[in-house]
Amino acid sequence: VLDEALVHAAQNDRAAAIDWLLAHGADPDAGPYQGCGALHLAAAFGAIESVRRLVAAGADIDRRNEFNGDNALGWAQYALEQERPGDLGITAVVSYLRELGSRPAVWGA
Repeated sequence: VLDEALVHAAQNDRAAAIDWLLAHGADPDAGPYQGCGALHLAAAFGAIESVRRLVAAGADIDRRNEFNGDNALGWAQYALEQERPGDLGITAVVSYLRELGSRPAVWGA
C-alpha cells in the first residue's frame, strides 16, 4: 500500500507525502502498476520535484516497466511528444534525466 501511495503522491508532486512515505518504508523502485512506479508516473506528469526526490532516495532512473519495457525518460518523452507538447514540467524532467545519463529504452531510443 505504501508503494501505491508513493506512485500517486509522486505523480501529483506532493513533496511532504513523498518524504513521509519514503521515511516509512515505501520503495522508490517499486512498480505496483505493471512495473510502472513512482518515477515513471512522476516523469510522465512532469512532476520535477518528485523526480528529484525519488532519484535522491535511490530510484533507478533506467528501470524498465513490464507494461511497455520503457524507463521514466521514455515515459516523459512520450508524454511530451504525444500528449502534452510544450509542457514545461515534462521538459524539465526530460532534461534532468538526460543530464543524469538516462536514455529511453523504447520511446525515442
